[in-house]
Amino acid sequence: MYREWKSGAGHIVEHHIEEPDWLPLIADVEAVSCQLFDILLTEEGLAETSISLCWTNDAHMSQLNENFRGKESPTNVLSFPVDEEGDSGENDLIILGDIALGREIILKEAEDGGITPHDHIIHLLVHGVLHLLGYDHEDDEGAKEMEAYETRLLARVGIANPYDEVLIKSAQELA
Repeated sequence: MYREWKSGAGHIVEHHIEEPDWLPLIADVEAVSCQLFDILLTEEGLAETSISLCWTNDAHMSQLNENFRGKESPTNVLSFPVDEEGDSGENDLIILGDIALGREIILKEAEDGGITPHDHIIHLLVHGVLHLLGYDHEDDEGAKEMEAYETRLLARVGIANPYDEVLIKSAQELA
């Protein structure tokens, strides 16, 4: 199944929905996601970009994770940036790449973390886009920079810091 969002700033988000149970959650995050994509991509100096999202399940995420990262388990989000800088598609859209999201693991993480699926999905979408833009968390410095960027963006739409140790600890105590 295919859907498309167009943000206020003209960014295109293509949705490839392999897991139909995602549909209500996708509708729930559309407005805030588009708002954050506009803020983030404007800050990065990008106009009219295209991002492709694959809304899938844990089995597919496990396969992708093994094929591309050598890890035999599902993961919440994977990003696949376009190899060539500034690749353009139709109408000179800048194609950033693809992001895959695994439904079961994301919902379990949200439940275990005591956060709403809405907030967790939006956080992972921002996280995925930052990876498409070249940010990573492979070392402490990169992790701090990426986490600070994510936290600042999420705060703009009223989403709590997902890296706040107090929130993480209290969610774990509730579980």
